[in-house]
Amino acid sequence: MNAMNAWWMSSRWAVAVAVVPAGLMLYGVCVPGGYYKQLSWSLWLWGLVGVLWIAQVCAARTALPPPPRRRRWPLLLVPAMLVATWAIAVQDVIGKQTFHRYRAGLEALGRRAHGPYDYPELGPYKFHSVGSVGTCVLYYLRDPAMALVSGFAWCPGHSPQEFRWSEREVFERIEGDWYTMLVRHGGYDKRLTGADPWGLQVTEIHKMTEA
Repeated sequence: MNAMNAWWMSSRWAVAVAVVPAGLMLYGVCVPGGYYKQLSWSLWLWGLVGVLWIAQVCAARTALPPPPRRRRWPLLLVPAMLVATWAIAVQDVIGKQTFHRYRAGLEALGRRAHGPYDYPELGPYKFHSVGSVGTCVLYYLRDPAMALVSGFAWCPGHSPQEFRWSEREVFERIEGDWYTMLVRHGGYDKRLTGADPWGLQVTEIHKMTEA
């Protein structure tokens, strides 16, 4: 294999590798508060892809003869994938569409929840527990990224604001009787600032054990 073909093959590998952090990032923002493991791995792998991309750019600039223009598309595709993935991830589209897709299943799960029980799953949702609190059903997600606690609240015929909560929970209506639930990083005075329920917010990503 000559140098030109080797460059062509390695540049296409950079595109293939970029699919992994793109998928992890989009999966990581499909739930309120995001998933820590998927988002942290995604950011780390995007950094690796960036190093590979820079190496390919340098190789293309110094190659003799230089690669023809028709073979340089991987150099454009990798940054385009990053920009497109990031633009989608920071919005609320994926999270809300995922919720609409699984809303009926979430309600069925909530009807069976008369008390907390460990680790139920539904589609992309991995819950630490699902249980009734007053007239609401609270769905606590595992491994939140941008909040200490995140999940959903389903309060048929009621609003969660009718109750007093002990852990700084903040609720935001999704639709009908459904709300997102967050306990944000920081103390009580910061309960109304910080991460929004949906979308990627890199500066808010912390391990769950951090306060």
